[in-house]
Amino acid sequence: ADAAAADTCCALKYGNALSECSSATDLAGTAGCCPAGFLHRYSIGSDGNEDTTKWDCISFMSQTDCTAYSWSAPWGTETPIWMSFQCPHFLPTPAPTPAPTPAPTPMPTPQP
Repeated sequence: ADAAAADTCCALKYGNALSECSSATDLAGTAGCCPAGFLHRYSIGSDGNEDTTKWDCISFMSQTDCTAYSWSAPWGTETPIWMSFQCPHFLPTPAPTPAPTPAPTPMPTPQP
């Protein structure tokens, strides 16, 4: 459930380089560094742009639940931080693209 207000989230990882998780080279390689129930995605910066060289591990749980959360990761206990701003929930919706204008229908050639 999305209990976090817009631009806020509970972050275990935010904006980390792919290689910071077991020397990963792609998003799939970082999956083991994000627990079930958290959103594992390419990082979305405060400017709204997705960065495919970085990743986030976030949740939209409440701030209270975030503060109480801890994850027993294989390398030790991880505790998230509450991000009170600059944590977009989604990529921005792009501006609509106008539909292409259909080509004019040719006029029939008059027959003598």
